[in-house]
Amino acid sequence: MAAGETGRGPCLPAGNHPRHPGAHGELAVPFDLHPAPAAGNRHQLGQVTRRMVRASVAQLRYILWDHDGVLVDTEEWYFQATRRAQAEVGVDLKRADYQEFRARGKTAWDLARQAGVAEPVIAHHRAHRDTYYQEYLRREEIAIPGVEEVLALLKDRYKMAIVTTSKRADFDLIHRSRSIVKHMEFVLTVEDYEKEKPS
Repeated sequence: MAAGETGRGPCLPAGNHPRHPGAHGELAVPFDLHPAPAAGNRHQLGQVTRRMVRASVAQLRYILWDHDGVLVDTEEWYFQATRRAQAEVGVDLKRADYQEFRARGKTAWDLARQAGVAEPVIAHHRAHRDTYYQEYLRREEIAIPGVEEVLALLKDRYKMAIVTTSKRADFDLIHRSRSIVKHMEFVLTVEDYEKEKPS
C-alpha cells in the first residue's frame, strides 16, 4: 500500500476471474478461487486447478506494482511523521486509530477535525508532516531485501509499472539512489490520476 492520505490505490478497470483486463494489458489471477472440492473429486479437480494456474501465469503480460510496503518499507515512517505532526496540535495518534482510518478510506486528519482543530491549522501541520516524512526517507533504511533482484529477474519476461498513492516528490526522493524504477515502463503517482479505488 502506498503512503498516501487515504491508504487507497488508483481505480483500475477489472474483469472477471481468471483474467483481469488492466489499463495497459491483461493481469492473470494465478490461483484458483473455487471452494475446496469433495474428497472423491480432489485429485481430478487438483489437476484441473494446476492446469488453470499454468495457463493463467502463461497469459500474464503486465505487472502493476503497488509501492509502499511492497517495493520499499516506508509505511512505518509515514505513520511516524503523521503522528509527530498531529502531536503538535494536541492529538495523540494511536496506531490502531491510524490503521482503522486508512482501512475505512479516511484520512488520519479526521481525528484532528473531531478534536476541533480548524482546517487552516490542519493544512499547516500537514505540511509539517510532509517535511518530517522526507526527513525519515533521507535518514532511515527503507530497502526491502531481495526486491531489486526479483525485479531484475522479471524484467525480461514482463512489462512492469508502479501505481502508487505516493506523492511525486516523495517518490523521487525514495528512488534517487535506487535501481527499481529502471525496470518499469511507467510510474503513476497520486498526481497522475483523479479516481481512487475503494479500500
